[in-house]
Amino acid sequence: MNMAIFQPPGVNPSGNRRVLVVSDTVESLQRIRSALVKNEVEIIFASSPEEMCRGCCGWNDLVVVDIDPKRLTEILGALRRCAGCTKTPVLVEASRVSAEPSLAGLLPTYRAMPCSATDLLTLSRHIIGPEEPEPRRRGIL
Repeated sequence: MNMAIFQPPGVNPSGNRRVLVVSDTVESLQRIRSALVKNEVEIIFASSPEEMCRGCCGWNDLVVVDIDPKRLTEILGALRRCAGCTKTPVLVEASRVSAEPSLAGLLPTYRAMPCSATDLLTLSRHIIGPEEPEPRRRGIL
């Protein structure tokens, strides 16, 4: 009898935190990566819907989106159709969205939150958890 392994929602089988970053610029990927690199955080990058769908396999703790506004509807729709991202928090870089008035109302439809570049990184760090504290040193003062 072949039994599928059931993974309850909200549980990453590896035990590590996992962030999917969807971006179409190398600069953005590097900026987000350098801000989020920490112990036990797996960061998966995607720049196309096909790559994104592969990154959605399994559980994600967070999705960060910094993509051309013309592709945003496609990306957010694909994210929410993916089993691994249906309930995952999605943060969207707001400066790219605010430049396109036709996108008004899009983010709430897909349960995504617009954030400035600074807030996006701050909230991302908060969602994936605190950094490991430095070990205390014992010794004579």
